[in-house]
Amino acid sequence: MAESVSTQPAITLRTLGELRLEGPLTERLNGKCKALVVLACLARQSPRAIPRERLSQLLWGNRSNARARQSLRQALLELRRSIGTGLEVTAERVLLRMGTVELDVTAFEREVAQGNFHAAAARWRGDFLEGIACGAGDAFGRWLDAERGSLRRQLSMVLSGLAHEAASRADWAAAERWASQWGHAFPLDEAAHLHWMQALRMMGRPMEGLALHATFLARSRVEFGEAPSPQLDLMGQHLEGDARQWSRARDGHQATICSPEFAGHHAVLAAAITAWEDVLQGASAIVLVEGDRGMGKSRMCREVVRAIRARKEPLVVLEASGATNRAPHGLAREMLHDLRDARGLAGAAPRALAELASVAPWVCCDFVDLPLARGTERALVQGVREALSAVAEEQPMVCVVDDVLEGDDASVALLCALVQELPRRVMFLLTSGGDNPGHKLTQSLADAPGLRRLRLQPLPTGDVDAMLASMIPMRECERRVLATRLAAGTGGNPFCITEVVSALAAQGWLAPDGSGGWAPADAYREHALPLPARVRSDVVARLERLDPSARRLLSRAATLGTPFCAEALREGSGLSSVAFESGLDDLIARRLICYVPTGLEDLAFTQPLLRRVVAQMNAKSGAAYRRRRERFATGGRAR
Repeated sequence: MAESVSTQPAITLRTLGELRLEGPLTERLNGKCKALVVLACLARQSPRAIPRERLSQLLWGNRSNARARQSLRQALLELRRSIGTGLEVTAERVLLRMGTVELDVTAFEREVAQGNFHAAAARWRGDFLEGIACGAGDAFGRWLDAERGSLRRQLSMVLSGLAHEAASRADWAAAERWASQWGHAFPLDEAAHLHWMQALRMMGRPMEGLALHATFLARSRVEFGEAPSPQLDLMGQHLEGDARQWSRARDGHQATICSPEFAGHHAVLAAAITAWEDVLQGASAIVLVEGDRGMGKSRMCREVVRAIRARKEPLVVLEASGATNRAPHGLAREMLHDLRDARGLAGAAPRALAELASVAPWVCCDFVDLPLARGTERALVQGVREALSAVAEEQPMVCVVDDVLEGDDASVALLCALVQELPRRVMFLLTSGGDNPGHKLTQSLADAPGLRRLRLQPLPTGDVDAMLASMIPMRECERRVLATRLAAGTGGNPFCITEVVSALAAQGWLAPDGSGGWAPADAYREHALPLPARVRSDVVARLERLDPSARRLLSRAATLGTPFCAEALREGSGLSSVAFESGLDDLIARRLICYVPTGLEDLAFTQPLLRRVVAQMNAKSGAAYRRRRERFATGGRAR
């Protein structure tokens, strides 16, 4: 067998947090700082050569040319004695041949590029050439700052990625370890400290989180002289609430279930805030937040409004819900009600105010001698648009319409026209279940300029764990197990999670542990998660909207395994090809069934609890059918 030859360089230069050369014949160089810095410069440039003049001016720029060249000759001589022919020196240039020296910085960058963040983090021991003074001159200082800046940006990406990945697995000990390294390396990075505080929260250490919050807040005020950001302020409130909650638990107060705090969906929140930033710059914006029922669309609206109010800047907020008022123009009347207190409305023309008064009767009380409204749909659109524009000239405006597709037809027609030409400094924040793609407002929004379409995805296990931590004081190991079950059993739906946790407590599967906290009963691990009444009634209400073909397909799907193929669904449905395709399209559009990413055309219920409800309904209808047959067989009359 041929002997394998190693291509690994025999000499290694360590520059991260230390300056040391390792390998044969290198001991004589350790301690000779200038020679090693020359080697580091050559290694960073390898395999390209560096002119001798440039190298001498870079490292001895504060000396005369003659002394700088003499110092470079001495350093190169010392290097040649240890490195040998790997260092090529001529009268004009210096070259370190590739593979002669393994530079730890090069290995670090290679591991970052390959996504091997754990190896990259293990290699980092400090800044590049840490402790090396910049007394060599301005050129060396600029070069060193550029190198360090590039490497630190990569380090931030590494530690951020590791902290996020650990949090997504609900491994809060690892998340705290990586976030603390991130925070120590970047003491003024707010994102690093927010992740660190969140990890401490999830580990049941809110007092440590509060101390970290106070330290970072004081440091940032000294450095920047700014008030805390809304995110940092909110984290402080969460930590204070947790500290009170755990204090009550330690003091033996009665265990309670709290309302869950906002968890997950931070990317959607950030995108909505970015849209508001554009509005403040004079643009208009339309943000459509879509998500299945119970995914937290209404909560997202509240969080967006809370975040933009936290800026302490004047603004106008109009809010309405399509599900609360089905009277003609009821949604529009609710949305426009708070215009009454807004500055700038008097700037609208009387004819515009007259049209506005047809849907907002209070206008007639505040503005007298208005002309008669024309009463056409076009005139109403123009009047409302001009009124919004007049108010937005004074203060930026956000119009929040929850469940917009549930609104009355007249209001929806008004919104369809408004979104096509929204006034400046106005943002429409709309929510929709996304289960009615044929709705006329959905089609109008698709054509609206500047639309941002955001979708709320199911919560991963880490966010479910965060949600649980805000609801119940519980030991971390037990909470993580429960979070994993809830994420799988509810499909990561926040509404279902909240209802299931309450049902677990009501049925005794979660019980007070005697010290103010909660602990799972032994029996809960042996049973499926409960099916709360509110979840069941919500599903039944959705099913009542289906046409008979779609309802039959859904009943058939509940009898199949998970996932199931379309052909198996078709075979047992008894539907024609046309009816089958129509029913399946309806189920997918309403997000009751979806394709699974297996590479095949496999299908599954969008939520495990949905399948359980349909299976229960199948069993109930089957039992009723059997009772009717039994009565008929015994001479009874079926009803």
